[in-house]
Amino acid sequence: MNAEGVIQSEAFIKWFADLSNKDVGIAGGKGASLAEMYNHGFPIPPGFMITAQAYQYFIEKTGLANQIHAQLHKLNIEDTARLNEASQKIRALIDNAQMPRELEMAIIEAYDILDVERGAMRHAKPGALDILRLGHEPPFVAVRSSATTEDLESISENEHILIKVDGKPVYDEIKTIYERFGDCTLHDVEVPAMEDNQIRWHKVQKLLKHPTEKDILYRIKTVTGREITISPQHTLIILNESTLSPIVADASTMRIGTKIPVIGAIPEINNEDPIIVGDYVAGTDVVIKNNRIMIRNNSGNWSIQHGMPQKIEVSEDFAYFLGLYVSEGSTYEHQTSITNYNHALLEKAEVFCRKIGIYEKSTMNKHSIRINSPSFVRFLHKSCGEPSDKKGKGKLCRTKKVPNFVFGWSKKNIGAFLRGCFDGDGTVGRTGISYCTTSSLLAGGILKLIEILNIGFTFNNNKGIFKINILFSDSRKYNEFVGFNDSNKRDRLITFIDEYAAKEKHFDFKYNVRINPVLSASIKKQIDADLPTKEIESAFCRICGNEAGQTSYYKDKKRYYCEECNKTYYEEEVDKRILKKIDYFDDNGRFKRGATPWNYGNISGKVSLPQLRKFSDRHDIEKTFSLFNGTVKWEEIKEIIEVKNTGFLYDFSVPKVENFAGGFGGIITHNSASFAGQQDSFLAVKGKVQLIQKVKCCFSSLFTARAIYYRQKKGFEHDKAYLAVVVQKMINSQKSGVIFSKNPLKNDNTVVIEAVWGLGEGIVSGRILPDQYQVGPDTEVQEIKVADKKVAMARTSSGAVEGVKLTPERSSQQVLSGYEIKRLAQYALQLEEHYGKPQDIEFAIDREIYIVQSRPITTKAREDTREITGNVLLSGMAASPGVGSGKVRIVQDLNELDKVQQGDILVTEMTNPDMVVSMQRAAGIVTNEGGLTSHAAIVSREMGIPCIVATRNATTTLKEGQIVTVDGFTGRVIEGYAEEKKVEINPIVKTRTKIKVIVDLPDYAPRAALSGAKSVGLVRLEGIIAMGGKHPVWYIKNNKLRDYIASLSSGLKKIAAPFEEIWVRTSDIRSDEYRHLEGAPQITEGNPMLGDHGARFSVRNIDLLAAEFQAIKEVADEFPNKIIGIMMPQVISVEEVNAAKQVAQGVHMPSNTKIGIMVETPAAVQIINELCEAGIAFVSFGTNDLTQFTLAIDRNNPSIQELYNEMHPAVLHSLSYVIRRCKKYGVETSICGQAGSRPEMARFLVGEGIDSISCNADAARLVSENVAAVEASHGADSEPPMELRRPANKEPRNTREQTPSQHNILRASMDMTENTTEVHTRSEEDFILKALENTTEEYNPGSETKSDVPSLNDAIPVDSEHFNLLKEDKVVDVF
Repeated sequence: MNAEGVIQSEAFIKWFADLSNKDVGIAGGKGASLAEMYNHGFPIPPGFMITAQAYQYFIEKTGLANQIHAQLHKLNIEDTARLNEASQKIRALIDNAQMPRELEMAIIEAYDILDVERGAMRHAKPGALDILRLGHEPPFVAVRSSATTEDLESISENEHILIKVDGKPVYDEIKTIYERFGDCTLHDVEVPAMEDNQIRWHKVQKLLKHPTEKDILYRIKTVTGREITISPQHTLIILNESTLSPIVADASTMRIGTKIPVIGAIPEINNEDPIIVGDYVAGTDVVIKNNRIMIRNNSGNWSIQHGMPQKIEVSEDFAYFLGLYVSEGSTYEHQTSITNYNHALLEKAEVFCRKIGIYEKSTMNKHSIRINSPSFVRFLHKSCGEPSDKKGKGKLCRTKKVPNFVFGWSKKNIGAFLRGCFDGDGTVGRTGISYCTTSSLLAGGILKLIEILNIGFTFNNNKGIFKINILFSDSRKYNEFVGFNDSNKRDRLITFIDEYAAKEKHFDFKYNVRINPVLSASIKKQIDADLPTKEIESAFCRICGNEAGQTSYYKDKKRYYCEECNKTYYEEEVDKRILKKIDYFDDNGRFKRGATPWNYGNISGKVSLPQLRKFSDRHDIEKTFSLFNGTVKWEEIKEIIEVKNTGFLYDFSVPKVENFAGGFGGIITHNSASFAGQQDSFLAVKGKVQLIQKVKCCFSSLFTARAIYYRQKKGFEHDKAYLAVVVQKMINSQKSGVIFSKNPLKNDNTVVIEAVWGLGEGIVSGRILPDQYQVGPDTEVQEIKVADKKVAMARTSSGAVEGVKLTPERSSQQVLSGYEIKRLAQYALQLEEHYGKPQDIEFAIDREIYIVQSRPITTKAREDTREITGNVLLSGMAASPGVGSGKVRIVQDLNELDKVQQGDILVTEMTNPDMVVSMQRAAGIVTNEGGLTSHAAIVSREMGIPCIVATRNATTTLKEGQIVTVDGFTGRVIEGYAEEKKVEINPIVKTRTKIKVIVDLPDYAPRAALSGAKSVGLVRLEGIIAMGGKHPVWYIKNNKLRDYIASLSSGLKKIAAPFEEIWVRTSDIRSDEYRHLEGAPQITEGNPMLGDHGARFSVRNIDLLAAEFQAIKEVADEFPNKIIGIMMPQVISVEEVNAAKQVAQGVHMPSNTKIGIMVETPAAVQIINELCEAGIAFVSFGTNDLTQFTLAIDRNNPSIQELYNEMHPAVLHSLSYVIRRCKKYGVETSICGQAGSRPEMARFLVGEGIDSISCNADAARLVSENVAAVEASHGADSEPPMELRRPANKEPRNTREQTPSQHNILRASMDMTENTTEVHTRSEEDFILKALENTTEEYNPGSETKSDVPSLNDAIPVDSEHFNLLKEDKVVDVF
């Protein structure tokens, strides 16, 4: 290649290392972005760019430029057939053209060395690369178009936008919208846009965020005060006043007087769903009491506050109150006040407040009403604007706003809201109706509401004071839709309307048309076409051939004047012809009726729209002015001001119409020139011939019909639109997946990684359940969940992607090694830091890790402290937080979607985009398949709908119409309507009696630790087991006990981390529980509560018990300074304890562990002495079962629940007795049943001398306070008071003689709940205590009580029928 060729070659091909994000003109938007990541050290798959200059060279050298121009010249793009024909011809020219040899060689040379490390190439010896090419297998590559005109800048970050997100209105600054919803691709987003002179809601394809180096922006303001700030090179739609049609022009070409489109009227949204107060009143201090939402505080009387109802129906009263509040309201601490001298207005506000129960006993104070309701204050702050950090008064003045839900209301209720606003801060004067505020969001929101009502206005922003004026001409319409409740303002408005109507002329030149000669001639031509004609002799100039008009006579001779030649001719010097002409005049030379020209009298300059409409009606040419008959208005630009740029620029991509409304008052702005998605890309391209052909196909895709239409509509010249092409190696992944640099479900700062075998298509589609790894910010692995993956997606030798079947060993094998997990987490955190926000990242591993894509996470985790309890029917992966209850609707086919009604639970194999509408109606979603990145997970998170994925068998386990609760926080489906509680976790107070918490689920451990408790008194293994999806028996039968150990160990470590001590109960699974878990024994017991479970089951399945002990041992080894207790449940014999101790010895349990038992049966109470002598270290009362078995009452039977009582004397007998016997043997006592959370039980147990109390985390503070009060009543001594002590050496007494009556014991126990101080000083109580001092033999409570992964190359394809069979576990060995 000659020297010139070398230079050309270097211009044709650029490697990622040679480019930066500023090289859009060379590499296009996509190429520049890839180069950005590559040059910051991220492992991007190798690739190179065929530059935009190479494209230009191709067009020039092939001689195609003129042929393309010929096809596009004078092309009518509205003629679809002609447009498609031109596109096809141009594409065929490019596709069939011979690639210039020097360009082809440059591409092939780069392709040949695509796999070679760039540094090695620079030092390669001559001929080395040729040798490499000879034995080199051509790689699969992706060939992608990268347009150089993508993503031009647009509007300022502070511009206001009204959008619909999943059907709900949102009004805010565009930068805030981007922060909330990202690029909007995971939402159904609509924006007001112009189409056929009408404002309609149009779907948004994407919200784009642009960094910019521009220091100056243009603020454009219209004659009515509407304004928008845009970048200088951005395009706007303007009015061509010669043709009365919209055209596109750069902002830099705008002039004063240019007309631009603005919103006249916005279509109603019509969403008047009840307002769910809990969506606005949230926090750890929120509680629901008596169906009212309240805010708990440290005062003892917080519960007497005026709580809010859980929902508010939309009404005129509600709307009016909110309008009055944003104008006249204020808040201070827990109080809301509205002040106005017109008491009639305040009385209307009082009516609403009493209606929702927050103003029951209050009265008006001078000129104010004051509502004392903390929850109401929080509701108003969240919906109507948070107070600023400003000191003193006026914290809300500049932050108030129209609540988002108001934009969705009917015109009637919007009018009521505005009535409240104008009654408060509105005026009616000689200049009309006006409203003032210092809040930009409130002013802009009110303008949007006025636009929905189609009321005209003017607007002015004077140094932060925003004034809205209603147009004189629309005052009657204002009175119809809004009006006033203030009688003085109402009377002045009526007077104003009457005076305006009485005027003969109404001057309104804000909306007008400038009549220029071209427009005038066009209109005249249309009118003349309908006028009568007659044959008239006409004269024509012999020089130019134009018609010459008759002029003055000279010496009785006719003369004719030719305007073109500027000459006068006598009659004999012109040619005469007979023409048909308009018959304007009668015989007297006057205009005939109807023949007077429309602009007779030389009408020019500006004509108001009312005057123009009169002309059009008179001459029947309404179509000519139809542009002004829609809901779009055309306003003149009044000011163009240069302003300083302060941040990013934003733009919506709105397909079809390519425009949207933004700014104060809704100015229609054009889309940025983003050609993204208009050009072609090709995957799995292999070989030189195919590569060159696909590159040409990319070139030709610059001339798709859509691209041609798009450019021409936008005013871009076709010959200045260039294209670069990305050629990037495709990774034939052995492993792939996604990374969230921030957990999308919880604010715990963890990195979440999901991984599968093979290609990433399986995980993205949701067809394969992935492994999940949670990694802390220090890149330490916190949790590993290994899924049963069964299948993988792999690429065949031809490049096709097919499903392959995995062997059982591979299915259950962990995908990522420890090194890979940590490295991927590091990349995620680095990408987040680089881009400045959390990232959703796709990766692929083929011996090395590659980052395939990185984009912002568009969801934010919600902090929540909700607990849901009940019978668990099903478990899966928590994919979207929240709790929802409703009827199960199982959807097996898209034709069944209509049966999902508002508030139902959608249950299906896996959702897809066709289900989005039905998903919106659902209260919860449950799927058999999927992971955190599946369609169900992503869309549910965006919709805020609780979702559980990867349950495997939800569609068969759940029944149609069944009432269930979906707990999206823990991944559980619970039977019935479970109670949802928002609870506050407060730190415990210091007590001598140890306060512990109960924690079953690893994810709730950090929350429980907020209580300040140092110990966990109960961990039930069943919570961790259910999360694993497999019954313990499955692990035994499948010889997978090591997996069982790993699952338990991982969960327990997470629970142990925040605490100094945890007590773990070994598994206790009844036969009627967890039947849905894989491998669960399908046996039916007559009475499962009394069946084979607890210690008896563990002892008979000793391998299972040993596995659980091994998991606990691993936790103890991990935390050698923590105490780990092991509790055996349902113990009824010493032999069970001895068996447990032998297992502990067998696994070599370390010294920081201890073994105890649950006291849950009357048998354990009776043999407590023998159990203590067997060497147990502690006992913990399971009062749920102890009460059940002592009273012979099924605690799950609702018909007898009133008899179930942990404070029953027989139960108290047992507790007291066991505590005393354990003290004798030095055995620690505790309680871990739910009764421990009851204050009366806690007081009783302290009196009995119990060592610790375990309770729910939300009850820990209250329990500790009760305990402290009991302890304080008897002084600070470490020994309990004399009446609480039990003599240890007294001889046994005759129980029958000393035992008090049941009546007296019951009365004593009832007294305990009423008076803690007196309970231990009464003689009856002392008598009971002494009576319980007996030996076991005499006591009888009676019946009252990085490994390398093998290649996937040997995997066999699976057809669709076989793929479906895989879901039924009909899998055969492949490897």
